[in-house]
Amino acid sequence: MLFVVNQKYQPFSNQAFKIVAQIEKDVKNAYIGGDPVDDYNIYNFITSNFAIIVAEISITMFILLYIMTRSLATSGAVIYTILSAVAITLALERVLFASILGYSIFAVVPIFLVSIIIGIGMDYNIFLISRVHEELEKGLTMEDAVETAVSKLKLTIAFLGLIFAGTLGSLMLVYASILQELGFAFAAAAILETTILWSYLMPSLLIILYKKFRIRPKLIV
Repeated sequence: MLFVVNQKYQPFSNQAFKIVAQIEKDVKNAYIGGDPVDDYNIYNFITSNFAIIVAEISITMFILLYIMTRSLATSGAVIYTILSAVAITLALERVLFASILGYSIFAVVPIFLVSIIIGIGMDYNIFLISRVHEELEKGLTMEDAVETAVSKLKLTIAFLGLIFAGTLGSLMLVYASILQELGFAFAAAAILETTILWSYLMPSLLIILYKKFRIRPKLIV
């Protein structure tokens, strides 16, 4: 027998997922299909494996950073700063789209966010590390080198982040939930990464690493 269930909710909404979950719970020994079911299964798969995916990406980027900076601590500080931007962005995304608008977060959004923001975040933080190294080579102390590097690059990095945020953030103007979520995620993460986290968190970590362990940024390969 074939039963067709029509619902008024969008396929990726929380309400649609609740209906799918209830049908899968109540109906045994049957094939259940349709867009909401496929979206629900993809969402559950990525959600259950998200930590593994993030770990794999982070470890890969950490290895590349270590090759470039020759410092485990500095590489870890960069990854920590970038993942902080991702975590804050996902929290804002859930509050806006899930709690306020009533949508589930599209499964591809966190994956794309982690991949792209780690990529651009590495670039911006490598700029900072390179400039701090140059100032140290001039004879400045660690604190002065970090302060000089941040003050000279802060506006440039911030504007680069705003350009990136404005370009991909324009997806929020498209009347499609997945593109709106992607646009918001990219814009928010880029702004966070290139302003607050780049100007304050990463420099603070560099200074803490130096004071505690005498670790200085090394020459980029």
